[in-house]
Amino acid sequence: MSDGKAPVFIRVEDYRQVAKLMEQIRKKLDDIDKALEIIREIKKREDSEIASWKSSLITTEVNINEIDKTLFEPEFL
Repeated sequence: MSDGKAPVFIRVEDYRQVAKLMEQIRKKLDDIDKALEIIREIKKREDSEIASWKSSLITTEVNINEIDKTLFEPEFL
């Protein structure tokens, strides 16, 4: 070979073990990817729920401030 790379020889038995191991690694990576997608979806729903709670809190604060203003600030006619 003129490119300076020598061929690598491995036993067929070793090759099969390596191929099996590589397939197991690919499966684990796929499993991890699926788990991360599930976590991302859960986080997305949680973020949405937290935003909803924050909106409700702000609305409640505005309402409380209006009640406070109505009850405790005298109106001058």
